[in-house]
Amino acid sequence: MDAAVRYDHDGWGISLNVNNVFDERYVAGCRGAETCGYGEGRTALLKTYLTF
Repeated sequence: MDAAVRYDHDGWGISLNVNNVFDERYVAGCRGAETCGYGEGRTALLKTYLTF
């Protein structure tokens, strides 16, 4: 599960994006029967920005 929150006010804004909120371990893909890779753990990105 992923989540995002964003707020804009008077020409500026802030956003928070969180991927893999519950930090679940999962197989992202396989290349054959014995070569599989796991997906990323929880990540978060906080940004501020100007709006015009």
